[in-house]
Amino acid sequence: MGVADACVFAGQLSDEQRDQWLDRAHVFAMPSRVDPSTVGGSEGFGIVYLEAGAHRLPIVGGLVGGSTDAVIDGVTGILVDAADHVAVAGALCTLLSDRELATRLGEAGVRRADKLSWQRMADAVTIYSRGSFEMPSHHVGAAVSCRPMGRANREVMA
Repeated sequence: MGVADACVFAGQLSDEQRDQWLDRAHVFAMPSRVDPSTVGGSEGFGIVYLEAGAHRLPIVGGLVGGSTDAVIDGVTGILVDAADHVAVAGALCTLLSDRELATRLGEAGVRRADKLSWQRMADAVTIYSRGSFEMPSHHVGAAVSCRPMGRANREVMA
């Protein structure tokens, strides 16, 4: 590929090592694409985008799979057609040259990562499983009305 002098392909990393790399970065780019001949072959939610967001990184992601759930286009990152190398390069150049935009997207990424954190999701599930049918908006971003579960189901979930 001709990038060996400019890139590090680190392989498997511990959480601590991952965090160190993310702390050194200016942009997080993972423009995923899906082979159109496969069915359901894209990644799920895209936790990695939230991990990058938690490190205040603006994101370049693809228009498929988990990136479209985790990244808000124009708010926490830029979503592009990953098969279009000009679009990918353009998004990267934009974020690397416009520090104000990159900072704004990175700050929004921190807020999104916090809103969708494991702790907040666990709290929301706990509230629901205890029979509270209105989840406070600070837990999941919006109030959600839930119908009561039968007693047997509630006991299984507790």
